[in-house]
Amino acid sequence: MTEKDRELLQVLFDASSSGRLAWQETAKKGEFTTSLEGRFNAAVARPRGDAGAVFELRDLEDRLLLRIWSSDSALVDDLYELARRSAFHVDDAVEDALRLLRGP
Repeated sequence: MTEKDRELLQVLFDASSSGRLAWQETAKKGEFTTSLEGRFNAAVARPRGDAGAVFELRDLEDRLLLRIWSSDSALVDDLYELARRSAFHVDDAVEDALRLLRGP
């Protein structure tokens, strides 16, 4: 993994943390994707039976440009969790649950 690869993961993490980057679930359970200005697709997944997550960057022709496993960078697991929370709107659900529990 190069320094540029690490930088890409960090920038994706930061953009996801701040809400500037939205993720969607794909047809594959446990996989989430986002488009980078229509030029690239980034995806994170947690393959079945595997404890770690994987990040992939693909071009418009769906060619794999980059693959990074969480065993190479812990940031991949963190990015996976942010992508999952974004796709499932977890923060909104937590707010709704808190509102229900607190009552009127």
